[in-house]
Amino acid sequence: MSHSISLHRDVTGHVDGTIQGTRLIVTVTSASQLSTKIFVYKEVPLNPNDSTAIAQFDHVASPADLEDFPEDAPITGSDPSWFRLHKVDVVVRSRAIADELWDAILQDVTDLKTTLDRLDTFESQDDFTI
Repeated sequence: MSHSISLHRDVTGHVDGTIQGTRLIVTVTSASQLSTKIFVYKEVPLNPNDSTAIAQFDHVASPADLEDFPEDAPITGSDPSWFRLHKVDVVVRSRAIADELWDAILQDVTDLKTTLDRLDTFESQDDFTI
């Protein structure tokens, strides 16, 4: 079974010395044989002195993450509070960093697809009777 993942990238312009950051948005627009929610987030405190939390992007999901982490929001009371979304929206210091992040995300998504495809192909199968 072959998996597929389609991504859309939006990136803002950057002018060194004038613009202080670049925004990168990566969205899974479609996926075949898996959820579109492949980006893993961790809920972290916005301020250590209160209970307000924010979602912070951490990584592209592994096959195990797809099984273990819920979609849309963490499980109440879980620590750490991991969950998955279909979009990454970050602001980084420069266009070069945005491009590096895009390259890393693209590689990780490619690796996820390749791994999922391989998990459907068995090298050996054995039967046992006990």
